[in-house]
Amino acid sequence: MSYVRGPGVQHWHSINTASSGLAAPQLTPSGAAWPTANLAIYVPILVRSRVTIKKLWYSNYTTATGNYDIGLYDSAGVALARKGSTAKSADGVAVVWDCTDTVISSGIYYMALACSNNTDDFGRLTAAAPYMAALGCFSESSFPLPATATFAVSNALAFYPLMGLFLDTRVS
Repeated sequence: MSYVRGPGVQHWHSINTASSGLAAPQLTPSGAAWPTANLAIYVPILVRSRVTIKKLWYSNYTTATGNYDIGLYDSAGVALARKGSTAKSADGVAVVWDCTDTVISSGIYYMALACSNNTDDFGRLTAAAPYMAALGCFSESSFPLPATATFAVSNALAFYPLMGLFLDTRVS
């Protein structure tokens, strides 16, 4: 398979919490159980230009006994996309959700992930508390994700979920 670039050709790009978030690159990726049942975690990402969001994804691991919800929020806490409560799979393959196309401008947004229990495994970056608070991450007791987030700072949070957005761009 060859890689073609040029007019009218589809190109996929990702904005994610590991490379486009505010985490230091020295954090180690691993899988771990969700920290608390019915917890939503909001991770800031920087969007540098106007883009169209096509899909949301998260890093999945093999333990699955509950449900998850994934979403995208603006800086005021308003949901731009939410999947809704969905049974988590145990296949260990990244989960990709084909959301409604959503156009956003440059700025800071929040990727959100929530889980109904504290036994399901997710991909994450290992970060000691209060590192998450220093990075601008928020959390709240909520499952599924709310229409409007109530961002709260937690100095005890030590779970930085690996998740992101897929963008579809075309070269003109």
